[in-house]
Amino acid sequence: MVLKDYQEVAMQYLWSLDKGASSCEIWVATNKNLRDKTISRASIINFLNAMVDEGVLNYTEITGKGGHRRIYSPKYDASGFKQWIAETVLKNLLRDFPDETKKVMISLTPNKKSGYYICANCGMSIEPGHKHTRAECKLYRDDPTSPKIRPPHYHDPFTRIPSMG
Repeated sequence: MVLKDYQEVAMQYLWSLDKGASSCEIWVATNKNLRDKTISRASIINFLNAMVDEGVLNYTEITGKGGHRRIYSPKYDASGFKQWIAETVLKNLLRDFPDETKKVMISLTPNKKSGYYICANCGMSIEPGHKHTRAECKLYRDDPTSPKIRPPHYHDPFTRIPSMG
């Protein structure tokens, strides 16, 4: 979960509007749509301001009765927001754990020609949707007779894989 439940409700409300909304309007709509609980206005304001700081929301200031108010509007639609989250998470993982992140990214990327995935541990081609156990992975990785380029393999995770040599 990336957002807390009330934050997701607040964003859904903003995405449903043609124009922006004040923190009060967002707070009222969020509490109306939350099930069996309420959220404080301060929590909504802090969340909205944090999203402005992150570049997810825009705001304009208007003056009115009681002073200045911010009118918040989304910078991204729901799909764009999900993409922003994915990019932000990946950038942070690549910054903090570059080798491990690249290894996982390679293992999740299908080979363009075959459509198979590459095991991050042993380098073996795997049919999409299939996995092999750690013991089987170690068997292939440590087998000196296994070819450098390993063919795709299919197996039940409970059966032992024969040597590829």
